[in-house]
Amino acid sequence: KGELDGIRNDLKKDVARQLYNDGSAQIAAVASESSDVITLGTGGEEAIRKGQLYVGQIVDIGEVGNYDAQMAAGEITAVTVGTPSITVGSSIFTGTASGNEFVIRSGNAVSSSSIYEMSGLGNLISTSAGSFGGIDASAAGNDYWDNGRDTSGGAFQLNTFQKALNTVRVEGGETSLVTTSFGLRRVAANQLEPQQRFSNTTDLKGGFTSVEINGVPLVADVDHPFGKMYFLDEKTIKIFHDRDWHFLDEDESILKWVTNRDAYEAVLARYMQIGASRRNTNYVISGLTDATGI
Repeated sequence: KGELDGIRNDLKKDVARQLYNDGSAQIAAVASESSDVITLGTGGEEAIRKGQLYVGQIVDIGEVGNYDAQMAAGEITAVTVGTPSITVGSSIFTGTASGNEFVIRSGNAVSSSSIYEMSGLGNLISTSAGSFGGIDASAAGNDYWDNGRDTSGGAFQLNTFQKALNTVRVEGGETSLVTTSFGLRRVAANQLEPQQRFSNTTDLKGGFTSVEINGVPLVADVDHPFGKMYFLDEKTIKIFHDRDWHFLDEDESILKWVTNRDAYEAVLARYMQIGASRRNTNYVISGLTDATGI
C-alpha cells in the first residue's frame, strides 16, 4: 500500500510538471559546477521549491541533442534552495558548463526527435510564436495557429486580466478556466477584495477550489509556473491516450523478479499527449512579479 500510494503521489507531481512544461523535458538550466555541486540557473530555485528536483532522484545533464553528455543517471544527494544547487553522488559531471546545459529526469530524452514527455501548456500556449502539433505559428500564413499572449510582465493588473478575457472572446472563444500560482492568486484576491468583485469559492474536479473573477474561475496550483497565468478555452484542449494508467502485463504478469535480488518490480505506463483543435482562443500572461509562487 505504501508503494502504491507513493507511485500515485509521484505521478501527480511529474505529470503536472510535464503538463505545464514546454515538451523539452528540461527541468532547470545549469549555471556552473564545482566537483559534485551543480549550481542551477533559470528554473532551478522554482524546480526545487516545487519538489521537481529532490534527494534520491536520478537525473541526466546535457544539451539539446545530447541529453546525458555531462552526466548520465546521476543520483541527487542534496538540494539547496538559496543557491540554488543540487549535489550528485560522485564527481561524475564531466566538462565545464557552457551555459547551454540543463537537468532532465534520467532517460526522458535521448535525441531531439525522441523526447518522452508531453508537449505541455508551455508549448501549446507559448510566450512566443512557435510550433505545436507540427504547425509552426511563426511561419508565413500560419498566424491563425498562434495563441494570444501578454509578455509585458511586472505587477499583476486587473486591467491586463480583463484584456486577456476580451481578446479571447474577440477571437471567437471563451475562457472557461484561468490557472496560476498561489502567489498570483493571492495578489489577485487582494486587489479584488476591497472592490467586492469576486463571489464565493467554487469546488472543481481534482480537489481544486477556485475564486471567480468576472464569472471565470481562477485556480491556483502548487505545480503551476511562477509568474504566469494561463487562460484556457477548455473545449479546444484534449488529452489523447489509448487507455488510462495501467501496469504492463503483456507477458500476463504484473510483478517481475529483479535478477539476483530478493525483490520484485512492476512498470506503470500510460501513452498520452496533449492536443488542441484551436490555439488562438487560449492566452498566456507571463513575466508577472511572483518570485516564490506563494
